[in-house]
Amino acid sequence: MTASKIHINDFQPNIYIGFSTNLEPDQNNFFSLTKTQFDQTKENLTNLLNTEQGERIMNPTYGRRLKRFVFEQGDNLENGITDEIEMTIHNWMPEVNIDNIDIKRDENAVEARWYFLRR
Repeated sequence: MTASKIHINDFQPNIYIGFSTNLEPDQNNFFSLTKTQFDQTKENLTNLLNTEQGERIMNPTYGRRLKRFVFEQGDNLENGITDEIEMTIHNWMPEVNIDNIDIKRDENAVEARWYFLRR
């Protein structure tokens, strides 16, 4: 994963941008916090793609719809997953450009990796 821009606050060691999905305390704070725009973008992207639509009570359209592919078979599975990830990121994080999505599949599992650029 690569970043396209560096934000001015990325050079400020005492400025925190947001929460990390790692909810363990760090040395200075009750929760782990992110210090750079790139790290926060990764956290937001991870949170978005780990949320199934309907999980957020007050925002039921937030997230992705990947569970519908659990029992899907055929050659279009990779294209369907790629399209769903791209559409979700486009709708919820327009500041992120998807550089590449790699889908790997075997008999029992499907793995998706995405590479992005932050505008």
